[in-house]
Amino acid sequence: MAASREFNDLVQIGAQLQNWLTNPNARPPITISTLTLNELRSEGWIIRRETDDLPNEYNNRVSRVGITPAQTTFERVGAMNVNIYTEWDGIIGPNILIIELVNRVDGAALPASQLPFMSQLIKASYDDDRIALMNLRHIFVDTVANEETRNFFRDYIYPGFFGEEDPIKDAPYKVFEHGTPNFQALLGTRIGKIIVYFLLNAHAPGTRTIQRIVSWVKNYSLHLRFDLDITR
Repeated sequence: MAASREFNDLVQIGAQLQNWLTNPNARPPITISTLTLNELRSEGWIIRRETDDLPNEYNNRVSRVGITPAQTTFERVGAMNVNIYTEWDGIIGPNILIIELVNRVDGAALPASQLPFMSQLIKASYDDDRIALMNLRHIFVDTVANEETRNFFRDYIYPGFFGEEDPIKDAPYKVFEHGTPNFQALLGTRIGKIIVYFLLNAHAPGTRTIQRIVSWVKNYSLHLRFDLDITR
């Protein structure tokens, strides 16, 4: 399929995000976030943090990156503010983060400039476990719901995916290596941006690299994995 103008625009956006993340001399507008769960709680957010077993549906996914669920402790973390229609839920484990829900509805009671970014909420979940943040190597995004990212995969990666007739139920793993056009275009979509912003909220530019992005379809749902590396 010939690259469309929309695809090329996503590539340009993703290339800039890639540079912000990997170039130690970059000066991105996203900086280290100091927001904590305690601060959110004091502002009326509902915070959930509890030790939990990994749900069975994730066992195969984390096993692929060398983690044995039965021998591992996981924490389920969530932050929700019903007044501004914003919520994130996920699971933190050794070397991994699973993002299950990111939701911020337009028309909230506060101006967007006064709301924490989704990337800041995710980073705040590590506010009392800096070691886990430093050792993070794999970010899973479960059941991608964002329309822009889903449309990217429908139009360019899995033709027919989410189609009204005969949608794809399952599709094999696809790997997008650092710096390739598909990799950069995916970074340019909403979910890719959230991952880059989160890394920049947590680490200085030039210290983390997204080596590859992996996608697959299971039971009509799109799933992603971002593999990270420490560069210095």
